[in-house]
Amino acid sequence: MNNIRLNGKIIKGVDVQNPLDVTTIIIEEDVEEIADNAFENLYNLHNVFISDKSKLRRIGKCACKNCFNLVNLNLDACNRLEIIEDEAFSNCSSLSIIRLSN
Repeated sequence: MNNIRLNGKIIKGVDVQNPLDVTTIIIEEDVEEIADNAFENLYNLHNVFISDKSKLRRIGKCACKNCFNLVNLNLDACNRLEIIEDEAFSNCSSLSIIRLSN
């Protein structure tokens, strides 16, 4: 299992030797955007955890495309989330729970 913590204003992707090892991504509070295709083809990604103090405003087009094993996505803490672009979660066939804030 490989947990990756990501911070910075815009997440453009994951820089790892073997993307198949990435199972969990933890988005820190300073992240405002997950760019287009940022996590595309992370086939073994199971969970994306987002900080309780999230500043996330945008999830880009195809951001999690082909993350076949993504099961749980909790966006409940994303009070500033304005945009989830087209196909952000396309082909995420195992995704059974998406929680959104009020």
